Amino acid sequence: MTLSTPILDGSEAKKKTSQRAKRNIWRKAAWCAAGLAALTLIPAIAGSAQALVLHAVVLDAHAPSANDVHLLAALDGTGSGVKETNLGDLAADALAATGKTQIAFVPADEISATSIQPGSVDPEQIVLALSYYGDATDTVQVLDLTGDQIIKAIARSVSRKPQAYPGYLQIAGLKVSVDKDVVTATKADGTVLDPKAHYKVSMSAPLAAGELGYFSVWGDSKPKDTGVSMAQAMRSFLSDNREIPGTTFNRITEH
Repeated sequence: MTLSTPILDGSEAKKKTSQRAKRNIWRKAAWCAAGLAALTLIPAIAGSAQALVLHAVVLDAHAPSANDVHLLAALDGTGSGVKETNLGDLAADALAATGKTQIAFVPADEISATSIQPGSVDPEQIVLALSYYGDATDTVQVLDLTGDQIIKAIARSVSRKPQAYPGYLQIAGLKVSVDKDVVTATKADGTVLDPKAHYKVSMSAPLAAGELGYFSVWGDSKPKDTGVSMAQAMRSFLSDNREIPGTTFNRITEH
């Protein structure tokens, strides 16, 4: 299928600017709150040796725990705006599981440039790698899309290359090939997407609402909200999958 999705123009961008600005304000507020909490905690614990021991345990992210997950390779979200990443793959898998769909999309905007070393890891370390981990309104939602819409979404995703794009999609449930101006996609069972058939696709709430210009692709499709936040979706997935390969699954091939 030949790509026909336009690059995001100025008028499109303005429609979603205020929503994205609010999310960026939230992110900065969370960082400030974390810093203030640390500054408040350190003087408070400095008065007793017992508290210092407790402080050391709290800050040691690698202290063994029955709740730990095991990473077989480093988990990295760096470059999610230009390429598939294993952190992006993991996030997409978590959304697909929560939405009970085969296919899932996660925009790069949801993935931080975080690297987590292999070994025994507290699941919360991985949750914190989500850009908006504390935003309860950033829920997993499900859209009913045609195969044609899915192809157009992927076309939009890669349209900014080689520049980084917060709308670059990390994908679950599909094998995608991009060759110049042609995108093809097959499901996990190897069947090619039918342009006219309908498929359920899990994604984050902002993406389902059409942010990053995707309103031009979704059209009148109405999302179904699972009520489960992105962070909780990741926690649940890690609870069910204690060993994470940490490999990139080559779901997106660009020629």
